[in-house]
Amino acid sequence: MFKFLGHRNFILPLAFVLGFTCPQLAQWTKLLTIPALALVMTVSIVQIPTQQMLKWQSLVHPLAIGILFSYLFLGSVLLILNQWFIFQDPIRIGMILVASAPPGIAVIPFTSLLAGNSILSLFATFGAYLSSIFIMPGLIWLLTGAETFPLSKLILTLLELIILPIVFSRLLLFSRFYQSIISWKGTMINWGFFVVIFTAIGLNQKTFLEQPNILMKVSLIAFTATFLGFILLNLILKKMGINQKDRTSMILLGTIKNSGFAAAIALTLFDEITSLPGAIFSAIYALYMIWLGGKHQIK
Repeated sequence: MFKFLGHRNFILPLAFVLGFTCPQLAQWTKLLTIPALALVMTVSIVQIPTQQMLKWQSLVHPLAIGILFSYLFLGSVLLILNQWFIFQDPIRIGMILVASAPPGIAVIPFTSLLAGNSILSLFATFGAYLSSIFIMPGLIWLLTGAETFPLSKLILTLLELIILPIVFSRLLLFSRFYQSIISWKGTMINWGFFVVIFTAIGLNQKTFLEQPNILMKVSLIAFTATFLGFILLNLILKKMGINQKDRTSMILLGTIKNSGFAAAIALTLFDEITSLPGAIFSAIYALYMIWLGGKHQIK
């Protein structure tokens, strides 16, 4: 009777609606976003055999995939669109921060939900985060002139959202406890994303309503890079004969950035206005996840 309470086509739109109608509650849930993402990561990879994760000699290929799609493709698209459409310095810098950010953590759980190549997404995301330790500060210094960078925050994000979930997932697999929660895997992922989407919308609701011009321009860029980027990458990769599982991973890597982290870096290095692109991208990603949630796999 209440099966809809576990369905992502109900949960994710609900998060979006409640974020706009009950934004004050987001102040209470913002502390839960990192634990929620860590939980989503853990249950998303718990069924990946440990021996596959230990094949570090095969990391080079996924590392190249992560850099290619997250930086050379998506990062370049965002920087080009930023150059064409954004002329206000704080917003332009905020867009540069989004373009230089590593892939969004949502890549890995959505790979699982869409029957993609979870190992490829895991290693590519991990590799892209490692490379972002050098790429992100370099791009920020080169394109914004900022001389300092909170590298510790990036490393902490890598630890909290990738390293620790990998460790916890191995403990669950070793203890066989995962077998008792595996039937709840989809529901746990969906409600984990509920917390993230609701918080992203709720915390920025006022900004969205008060900055319509900025909202419209940045939303157009975000929409182009996600929805149209999805269609373009799918067409290109299909023409290249890439199989469905690998194609799913590559498309997600090429359409999702860690915009929340970009907003946090903006607040650390610059000011509140500079964090707006990261906040707006988070809202568009919420819509993107809802749209992806209606798919069983990428065809």
